[in-house]
Amino acid sequence: HLLAAMHVAGVLGELDPAVFVLDSLPNMNQEQVIERAEPFIKSLRDARPRTPIVCVESITNQSEPFQKPGANGRSTKNLRLREAYTRLLKAGVKGLHYIKGEKLLGDAERDNLGTVDGVHPTDLGFSRMANVIGRVVKPLMG
Repeated sequence: HLLAAMHVAGVLGELDPAVFVLDSLPNMNQEQVIERAEPFIKSLRDARPRTPIVCVESITNQSEPFQKPGANGRSTKNLRLREAYTRLLKAGVKGLHYIKGEKLLGDAERDNLGTVDGVHPTDLGFSRMANVIGRVVKPLMG
């Protein structure tokens, strides 16, 4: 529920991290992204006006090439997050950053080593994700 998400945002806003990394799409459906992403990010921004916020898309599921487009909802959720991010930027919210999901696991089509089942990352998949996210986060940490 939105109320629970806003409570979490309030608790996180009490912290003083160098950067917030939001990677919640795998555990949300499209309606939840529409309902929660923008108010959640606004709440964090209000609580911590200078702390960078990094929004991370869902990874590309390695089974996607074998599914009908949009069958798993990942691309739609990513689109909804991107729309919220764009609206926030247009509203003048500062310190937002965005990471697309396509290359989080490396070249998934080439080696299929990034996940154990096409969805859940292996140690190698997490390492690849950390490298991509780290390239964005490291310069933000000051």
